[in-house]
Amino acid sequence: MLEPDERKDKGITNIMNIQQNYGNAAIGSYINQTVNINPEFDSAIRSLIELVQDSDLETHYKEELSDDFVKVSKLAVKESPTTVERLNKRLDIIKTGLQGANLLVAAKPHLDAIWQYFKIKYNL
Repeated sequence: MLEPDERKDKGITNIMNIQQNYGNAAIGSYINQTVNINPEFDSAIRSLIELVQDSDLETHYKEELSDDFVKVSKLAVKESPTTVERLNKRLDIIKTGLQGANLLVAAKPHLDAIWQYFKIKYNL
């Protein structure tokens, strides 16, 4: 067994406790499902949050953008026909906020990593 610091995958692990049948995610009752997100995706989300938190933006704008990043992260674990459409809308909102704060150039590599994750997941 590897020690935690020796593991290759240091991405975030989300635990979803499902109390009822929910499509293909659960059959039976009281199912625990572990979902591993791509470490590059996780790193991009963290980097974007840090970029915004370290900026000169007013506190309420920082909170709004950080909430948008969390929403994008939640979209990563959803399987829905509307996920890509919702992602595009959310990323447009984020880009507008980042552009207004002159953070878009610094955020671009992280936004690209997020988009790459969804491109692979949905074969776009």
